Amino acid sequence: MTAYVVHPWNVTPLPYAAVMSTNPAEPLLIEEQAAFRRPGRALIGWLTADRGAITLAGANPSGAHDEKLIARVTAAQAAVAARPPGVDQEAMIDDTHPALEAVGQRLSQQPDAAPFWAEGWTLAVVDLARVCSLQQAVASQQAEERVKGIDPDDLTSIAEVTLPRPSLTPLPTQFDEHRRAWIVTAANPNLTIAGQFSGEVQPGVIGFGFAVAVRPSFLQVARHHGRLVLRDGYHRAYGLLTRGVTHAPVFIRDFGVGELGTAPGLFGTDIYLGERPPRLPDFLDNEVAASVDVPAVQKMIIVQGMELTPLA
Repeated sequence: MTAYVVHPWNVTPLPYAAVMSTNPAEPLLIEEQAAFRRPGRALIGWLTADRGAITLAGANPSGAHDEKLIARVTAAQAAVAARPPGVDQEAMIDDTHPALEAVGQRLSQQPDAAPFWAEGWTLAVVDLARVCSLQQAVASQQAEERVKGIDPDDLTSIAEVTLPRPSLTPLPTQFDEHRRAWIVTAANPNLTIAGQFSGEVQPGVIGFGFAVAVRPSFLQVARHHGRLVLRDGYHRAYGLLTRGVTHAPVFIRDFGVGELGTAPGLFGTDIYLGERPPRLPDFLDNEVAASVDVPAVQKMIIVQGMELTPLA
């Protein structure tokens, strides 16, 4: 049995017909798909001129030579440079808010939150308007959908989005009898192989397999080199800010000067620890950010059983 984790960032949601193999005995392959993108916002004021122009052009490399796009990025850079240095992050954490008791009781009963307690994360209500951004872009439409059901005046309601309960949404699955393969897909990068198992399923028959799950996605604020940054939960944070919600319950942890354990493609320390770092509300500021098309996320796990007869 072979398990494959495939997470193309620029592809359409893959129908089964797009998953092909020329030989049933060979591993499944993923054919190249046309790019699919959705509306988003990008912090072009902190990108280089060529990178920002390419971003404005929808990730088209030819944008690096477009003078109008370059001029737009240069203007955003100038707006950033005109800001006073520094960012005020004093008294933006409230770890005694009454709403945290109910939220903490609920999370203490969630198995998916257990690793966070073990790693030293704690609960707090944080002012998102003063949290710095590691991420360069967000999918704006997806963000607004994530927070449409909250009560903006109720922190317990907001916590249902920022620190959610385990997802009960069924994962789309397909089984190819011919190739003996399970295909699991999700528009969520947190889809993962969570473990493996084996055991007797009936007399004389042993089952082998993999456990698949969507990892918990909690709003995480990290203190890194003394500066508070958002480690995870960008779409929800952006969605909250579009609704005028600035304070939200989150998991928070001090990383000191250690690694944050984040994915590549984020701003470097020279940006988010600099004198004029991007903050989450900057995604809404047309002087330093712009509407762009961003890649849609699609992740796929393939579990395939193969019978082989190796020659001695």
